[in-house]
Amino acid sequence: MKATRILFFGVLTILLLIFVYGFFDQQGEEDYTGKVQKFRRDKEEFLRQSKDSPLAGQPLAGHLHYFAPNPQYRFVAKLERSEKPQDLYIPMTDSTRERYITYGTATFRFQGQLHSLQVFVQAKNPSNFFIPFTDLSNGQSTYEGGRYLDVERQDKVREIVLDFNFAYNPFCVYNPQYVCPIPPKENHIGFEVLAGEQKYHEGEEHD
Repeated sequence: MKATRILFFGVLTILLLIFVYGFFDQQGEEDYTGKVQKFRRDKEEFLRQSKDSPLAGQPLAGHLHYFAPNPQYRFVAKLERSEKPQDLYIPMTDSTRERYITYGTATFRFQGQLHSLQVFVQAKNPSNFFIPFTDLSNGQSTYEGGRYLDVERQDKVREIVLDFNFAYNPFCVYNPQYVCPIPPKENHIGFEVLAGEQKYHEGEEHD
């Protein structure tokens, strides 16, 4: 259906931005902050100008909000690949289901506690990892339905970087005509992920 197609290309565009700006190269906090901010500016440029944008033709000022870049929410996670990847039909916001493949599990530590997230690849776009998640900030400072994180797929590694400063809202948050995957309950993080994109404020102006 058309909405799903538009969602796919929109996410692909964001993925390309993440690949360019999403890697921490040990050049200091200032450079890291600049990369995060550059990613956000380019994403907003896509939302403002692309014909595939869920916000095409709408003003963005005062509506898009983010946490300040914080390397504390960048984790090097242990990646344990599934012995037998299986199909998982993830529920979508229009009550349909879309096929994903369970690639493995990413495990990281925060404040002394271990946390794990299922890592998926989209059947239509298997070259990238897709990690939909919820956390304790949902419904307060972030969208109640959860957010997404994309990571470049690498099959010969045992670790991946989960940088939640690049977490973004599903496109259906901006426009209900768009169809989005619902994060599985297994991908709930038991702390507030105060990084990445915050709630979308439709029709409101904020400082």
